[in-house]
Amino acid sequence: MLSNVLASSSNVGYHNLGGLVLWAFDGVEVFSLQHLATMIESSKNQYLEFLLLLKPHNSFTRIKKNGKDDSSSDYEMLAVLDREQCKKKDPVIRKNHLIMGACSPDIDFDW
Repeated sequence: MLSNVLASSSNVGYHNLGGLVLWAFDGVEVFSLQHLATMIESSKNQYLEFLLLLKPHNSFTRIKKNGKDDSSSDYEMLAVLDREQCKKKDPVIRKNHLIMGACSPDIDFDW
């Protein structure tokens, strides 16, 4: 769940997002925070791609076009962030918001 976005120059345009479900990272469905952290760590892509659900949906609420499921903008949003900018700004964002660590102690994560 994306509760809110902590404002930074690395995520301009996404500051007003909140209360959304993170469905996938780089095209892979996310199953837990540790799973997400592992995928971000191991990603070699320049851009981090997060598929967010704007409305809860399942196979019954997906839009169908030509008999196929369609990833409609009514239901999904792709948030794309520059990996190096995120990595560089992470300590600054945490300091500005008095956040001690990048993740909870039970999540293994290091850029």
